[in-house]
Amino acid sequence: MEVAGGRGEAAAGVLDGFDEDGGDGVGALLEDGGLDLVISTVRPHRPGILTTPLMDEEFALVAGARWRGVLTAESIAEKGPRALENVPVIAYSTDLNALRIYWTTVFDEVPDFRPQAVIPDLRAVLAAVRAGAGIAVLPTHLCAEELDRGDICVLHEPELPPINTLFIATRAGEPETPAVTAARTHLLVQAKRWH
Repeated sequence: MEVAGGRGEAAAGVLDGFDEDGGDGVGALLEDGGLDLVISTVRPHRPGILTTPLMDEEFALVAGARWRGVLTAESIAEKGPRALENVPVIAYSTDLNALRIYWTTVFDEVPDFRPQAVIPDLRAVLAAVRAGAGIAVLPTHLCAEELDRGDICVLHEPELPPINTLFIATRAGEPETPAVTAARTHLLVQAKRWH
């Protein structure tokens, strides 16, 4: 069985990687039989692909502990994104996907800046934030332990935090292998604990 998803832990026989083209590349690999299961942040819209919502991940604007006194929730609530103008921003991708979701949902603006760093691994973005390199928008399930320990802090708590739905995609029209069924079932059960 081959699986593609965001940069998770790899197991034997599992392809561990990501594709930043909005799901079409991995959707094509899935459709052509190159992959058996895909976890995607975008619902693949291709014939022959069956998608199941996996979970809604909630995003938070976070910074390392050194920024706690410098950036306050009050200043962000009052000034919006202008309160963050002189702060280094760390992004996961050049399309600013998580930042764009946060900015448009919370500030009702499209981000009009370039990040100081683009690190295509959310765990590495988290490490950079923890080290005090700047701010980032991260899924809360990824940084829950660091938040609980106080290694990082949430800078702003909007009334409605932005969310992004993750999907499991498989080929439709043919029976799933036992391994794909087991993987799908395991992911759906485990996702309930990731909130």
